[in-house]
Amino acid sequence: MSGHFCHADRPDNVMRILTTTVLRGPNIWSRRPVIEALVDLEDLKDKPSNEVPGLNDRLASWLPSLIEHRCSEGVRGGFFLRLKDGTYCGHILEHLWIELQNLAGSEVGFGKTRETNISGVYFVVARFECEELGLRALDHAFQLLMHAIEGKDFDVRSAVVELKEIYGRVGLGMSSKALMREAEKRGIPVLRLGEGSLLQLGFASKQRRVWAGETDATSAIGAEVAKDKQLTRMLLKTCGYPVAEGVVVKDASEAWAQVLEFGGKATIKPRDGNHGRGVFPAVSTEKEAKIAFDVALSEGSAVMVEQFIEGEEHRVLVVGDKVVSVCRGEHLYVVGDGVQSVRSLIETQINTDPRRSEDENTPLNKVTEDSEMRLELKRQGLTLDSVPEAGRKVLISRHGNLADDVTKDMHPETARICVEAVKVVGLDIAGVDIVCKDIATPLEEQGGAIVEINSSPGLHCHLLPRNGERQPVEDAILSHLFPNGDNGRVPIVFVMGDGRTDLASWLIMNALAEDGFKVGLSFKGGVVIDGKFVSRQRSDNFDGCRRLLLNPSLDACVMEVSLQSLLNEGLGFDKCKVAVLLKSANTTGFERHLGILTKPLAVYRCAVDFVEKDGHAVLFADDPFVNDLEEIAGCGLCMCSTSPIDGFSFTQSARIQSSVWLDKGRILYRDHKKDAPETCVDNLPDLKNKDVVEAVLAFVAGALLANCSMSGIRRTVRLFFEQPDGYLGSFGVRI
Repeated sequence: MSGHFCHADRPDNVMRILTTTVLRGPNIWSRRPVIEALVDLEDLKDKPSNEVPGLNDRLASWLPSLIEHRCSEGVRGGFFLRLKDGTYCGHILEHLWIELQNLAGSEVGFGKTRETNISGVYFVVARFECEELGLRALDHAFQLLMHAIEGKDFDVRSAVVELKEIYGRVGLGMSSKALMREAEKRGIPVLRLGEGSLLQLGFASKQRRVWAGETDATSAIGAEVAKDKQLTRMLLKTCGYPVAEGVVVKDASEAWAQVLEFGGKATIKPRDGNHGRGVFPAVSTEKEAKIAFDVALSEGSAVMVEQFIEGEEHRVLVVGDKVVSVCRGEHLYVVGDGVQSVRSLIETQINTDPRRSEDENTPLNKVTEDSEMRLELKRQGLTLDSVPEAGRKVLISRHGNLADDVTKDMHPETARICVEAVKVVGLDIAGVDIVCKDIATPLEEQGGAIVEINSSPGLHCHLLPRNGERQPVEDAILSHLFPNGDNGRVPIVFVMGDGRTDLASWLIMNALAEDGFKVGLSFKGGVVIDGKFVSRQRSDNFDGCRRLLLNPSLDACVMEVSLQSLLNEGLGFDKCKVAVLLKSANTTGFERHLGILTKPLAVYRCAVDFVEKDGHAVLFADDPFVNDLEEIAGCGLCMCSTSPIDGFSFTQSARIQSSVWLDKGRILYRDHKKDAPETCVDNLPDLKNKDVVEAVLAFVAGALLANCSMSGIRRTVRLFFEQPDGYLGSFGVRI
């Protein structure tokens, strides 16, 4: 994505952003998504920060949190030291841009500022988590910097409030974010599906999908059973597990009659509600029963009256065959001061808790007025506008305040019951709600019971408990989804360069298919799935890569990526098993904007930068950047050459583990890790088109490194030269 910022209220010839480019995947700057801004400092190009009166003081005053930016100094306050010593506005913009995203709640830290080939014009780059937030933060950072330079006031608070609103709307929820970070720590690739918090973990046929505590293995029937609280109770009771007795009622009078049957105190709630809405515990009068019935009915399809269980609410998170975390709830109170109303006390004593907010990024919600609260206050002779006397403790809510982790205290028998109860319902991950006085005592000994099972348990309370030891819930869920250290990856072969990359990609796809893989190919000619074109639209780009990675039927993927797509979008994958660089023809630079260039090595090095540690990159011996790439590479290398002299001259390097070269019409291969002579792959016809020769050599090298069989490679080569017209690339082949 490219665009221009228009700042009509700024003076001319001060500083301007020429273009912005959103790089949604790994790119020439970083392994993670970044936004690249091309910034012309104009009159400020020779004016460092210590020569702009008041600039440093204004920035420190407006954004004191910048003290945490260590910058190149490597110490707290390092960026302020750079400001004091004098740094240029492109670098300042980078730090403001990052900090505004941090203040919005997005934890990003990477940034980079580099001058281009034109004096005073810089690439300013910053990591982003959410594209909309990143772009808007850049706009605010620019405006803030211009106001600071000009000595004008800037409303930082309003800017941060707006950015927080954006992040609350488009950012991942806390639970999904925790799962994403755990996946990344394990090397499992993560794709966000849509604008919500649904994540794809892993690629193609190895993928799993997860949304907080719900996964692609969550049974639809199990979820429906859990939703129906009466059906859940019947199943659990039949199987011998302790549950709160309950009855579905038709109207308020029947509800009150059932309360009396349960001894004059009961809980009234929706039969199929969720998130605690419409739940009224400890109902003990006919009037309360009428209010509770009406509200519960508005939250569900029917109403049930349930035996009231004395004790505290506990949420037990079950993953697979074990209890992972237990959080204990508490009743929510305020304490009167003789001055403030109950409404005001809720705001000052409860809603000021930093763990409470109105979005999904905190473990607790803000407390808002509802029927249950009004009923609870009425029992105490109060309303929201009442002013309790000093020291009076006022009960606000009996549930929904899960705060303390008590996993280590749970009795083993209760843990066993919870795990088995989840299996009875038919779920793999669930939240079991139990009420008891002491979690360390078996339920039956204290009259405790299971009151609900949740098929989509929120992880918030487990991720950020107020007290107690936080449990590794995300680790447990990822281990459940990816057992035995699986990383959710399929083989990816990435082909780039200035040669016949489409031909090399096509041939590699066919060799993999010869060995029985179900292969996807995205390239200039379109998208091919298991030998069939599903699109003829040019697909050597980000979207083409993603089409393959989302497809759960594919065992391997071959991706041709154009150099322009790499520069303007980034890669559609994080890393590959094999990368093939087929010719580096550009030795002057890639034009980005009106004569502004990106250095060619920054682009071509992607062929070695995004390869798995145990993977390989294919290079050509006569590539003008081969020595630089060999020095940079952190993976194994295979050297290709159309000349036997070049082919042998590179065998001295430890990084070069294999070679493919042409000698008297024979394609030869040698594995330098083995003490063995070269292998003749096949004979090559006398070709006039050097691009085709190089593409065939690149194919042989890439296919061998992708563990294709020699027989499959030979069949692919022979079929191609026997029927070159059968090649389905975008431009055809002249051999």
